[in-house]
Amino acid sequence: MATIAQELAASQDADLLKRATQAAQRQRIPNAQYSVEANIGLLVSLPAGAGSTQTIADEHAYAVAEHAKAVAALNEAQAELDAKRAALASPGADPTRVTDEYIMHAIGVLFKAPNAEETTTVGE
Repeated sequence: MATIAQELAASQDADLLKRATQAAQRQRIPNAQYSVEANIGLLVSLPAGAGSTQTIADEHAYAVAEHAKAVAALNEAQAELDAKRAALASPGADPTRVTDEYIMHAIGVLFKAPNAEETTTVGE
């Protein structure tokens, strides 16, 4: 059985209220929006199905807990991705991508430095 706090949380869930209003409209309940809004506290304390011992508030509380777990897992995964991104060197700073040798060679060619071998090709 849901606690009063869980029933209160379910009754204040704007998305749940919208869905309940739409369900009432589908069932052709007169003044559906007003009727649902006026009775949302009672609605969430009712069984979720025929013969069910679970109430709408119980199901909502379970959904809240599962949502929190999923968000926590996503936050953890995001933290790992953020750490990997922070550790990733930018292309110009990564000496394994643009080596010092490549840069030294290009500088030598550009400025005709005496040590530059103009015949050397990158990748040899």
